[in-house]
Amino acid sequence: RYPEEQQHVKGFSIKLARTVQRQSKSKMSTKRRMKASEREKMRMRSLAEALHQLRDYLPPDYSKRGQPLTKIQTLKYTIEYINKLSDILNRA
Repeated sequence: RYPEEQQHVKGFSIKLARTVQRQSKSKMSTKRRMKASEREKMRMRSLAEALHQLRDYLPPDYSKRGQPLTKIQTLKYTIEYINKLSDILNRA
């Protein structure tokens, strides 16, 4: 073969090797992304459950017309309620 052809063949094999390497990385990245997505789903479920439990401890008058509280409302009302209970205990 001529030197030009060898370079072309070499370049092609290098490109092919890089493509295979990228595909391997992308498959690995896909697996890692799927695992990360699953962890995030579990984290969000755990957070949702914790907020649901907090809402159960709040008196019904904190909920507006039966509408569910937002996350931030739940946290703010819980802090407010704990402060009210603390004041009652401190006065006693």
